[in-house]
Amino acid sequence: MAWGNTSFSPLLRIFIFISAIIMALLISCIRYITGPDITLTLLYVLPILTVSVFVGKWYAVFFSAFSALSWLMADLLIIDQFTYKFAPFVNSCARLIIFLFIVYLISCLKNQEELALRDHLTGLLNRRAFFSMAGAEIKRMRRFLKSLSIAYIDLDNFKDVNDSCGHSEGDALLKHIAGKLSSSGREIDIMARIGGDEFAILFLETDETTAQTVIKKLKRNLFQTSSRHGWPITCSIGLVTFNRPPLDIDELISTADSQMYLAKNEGKNRIKHITID
Repeated sequence: MAWGNTSFSPLLRIFIFISAIIMALLISCIRYITGPDITLTLLYVLPILTVSVFVGKWYAVFFSAFSALSWLMADLLIIDQFTYKFAPFVNSCARLIIFLFIVYLISCLKNQEELALRDHLTGLLNRRAFFSMAGAEIKRMRRFLKSLSIAYIDLDNFKDVNDSCGHSEGDALLKHIAGKLSSSGREIDIMARIGGDEFAILFLETDETTAQTVIKKLKRNLFQTSSRHGWPITCSIGLVTFNRPPLDIDELISTADSQMYLAKNEGKNRIKHITID
């Protein structure tokens, strides 16, 4: 599982965050009871890591500040037990710096992993990430028996753009296409650049009627984008709806790929759709 918080529902992320806040308050209570002789700073590491990984960076920053402040409040209640009255303030500042540094490290690690899953040019998922997520969806489909649709998109005449306008223009085209796919699709859809001028979209829990509606809208938006920039390209799309789980990723991809080639062979700029029951 990736570190990205998209793996968790909003309700689960809220539950994790509230649980961390409660844990911080409990640690502060223990601090008040035991006094300054026992150091409990390490107890904050686990909730900080959990919030950073599964909820988000800015929630982790807030939690770090809340933890340092709640600790300071506990120390102020027992300030008579400190040799130096300014010690609670110094300790809380140092503790906050440590907490924020942990959040920063986790954020850097998450960014590195996220970059490894993204296509460097378009920002969409790369082939490896798409295959991994598709494999997970196939397993989930076997449990819940929901429909699953996949679209395989190839840009017709893309080579002509590279040959006539140069690779920089071809790169700009791919970026615009990726941006249009992202903005026109649904939040639950999984989009990736599979390679070259080929893209794939996984429509989760989507039957054939919904898949056709979404992909027709996407195709229309892609055509408007290419026309606006004067690019002589169209799209050949293979669309497959599985009402039973695919045997594996190879069946999922190869079936959609075959439909895409049928669309190309029949004159390009069209959608070929089949449903597998």
